Amino acid sequence: MATTGMMLADFVSRWDKRVVITNRCNSSCAFAALVALGQGKLWVGPSAQIGVHQVYDNDTGVADRLWTERAAKILKRYGAPKAPLDAMVRTPPGTLVVFHESQLIDMGAAALPMGWWWWLFGESDE
Repeated sequence: MATTGMMLADFVSRWDKRVVITNRCNSSCAFAALVALGQGKLWVGPSAQIGVHQVYDNDTGVADRLWTERAAKILKRYGAPKAPLDAMVRTPPGTLVVFHESQLIDMGAAALPMGWWWWLFGESDE
């Protein structure tokens, strides 16, 4: 999964597209969101959160700190902010450091504008 997350982060770094988080974006999902955050392309809803931890070997479940450090260096080069990357490197698997909407906005994310929800979930029948 971490490799897929890095591929998505690379895509976000290369193309001028916004990333939207309305709920949880944890683990390898966070890679692309962190790049978008650092590039000013992240929009967040009121329940948005990004959770980070060290990468682990899927077969053994053992943390791979070296892989995580390498990934953090690449993500930083793509523009991801330092604080979440530092948290990712120091947080063992099975634990999560979570950044909530207000923290993400403080780091440069934009709040989803009011009235945007209909586009995500379709018009209400009410």
